[in-house]
Amino acid sequence: MTPRRVMNSYLPNGLDALARISVAEGFGMVDRLISDYRDGSNTFSKHGESLWVSEQEGRILAVGGINVDPYYDLPSLGRIRHLYVHPDFRRSGIGRQLIRLIEGSGSEYFEMFQLFTAEVVASRFYEALGYAPVNDQWKVSHAKRVAA
Repeated sequence: MTPRRVMNSYLPNGLDALARISVAEGFGMVDRLISDYRDGSNTFSKHGESLWVSEQEGRILAVGGINVDPYYDLPSLGRIRHLYVHPDFRRSGIGRQLIRLIEGSGSEYFEMFQLFTAEVVASRFYEALGYAPVNDQWKVSHAKRVAA
């Protein structure tokens, strides 16, 4: 599995297939990523932002990125966005690898990473990676301070 940063104005081929799988599972994050990217509302192009995919033999297996948190007026807050791993490749380390790349690319720009998930399995995944549950903030379920 080869991760790479999406560096141009076009989304990689194959992301639509991953979106269909995620929608079939009841998750809309990949579909929303594609829609927002295409309409220009979120192209992961602000200072410190990045979008990553993981591929194997030309097939996209996972996607995820980081944005300046759109819900807070603080450019030091990064929001982990649209992380999704194909169900056949979960628990293979691909999600962990993507998060590490996302964190690494954002660590020089952000003081804290935040995210929202209502899924129990996703919560456990993030907590295993050092994200603490947050109960008192709007649109944030987990947060992690960037190591100094």
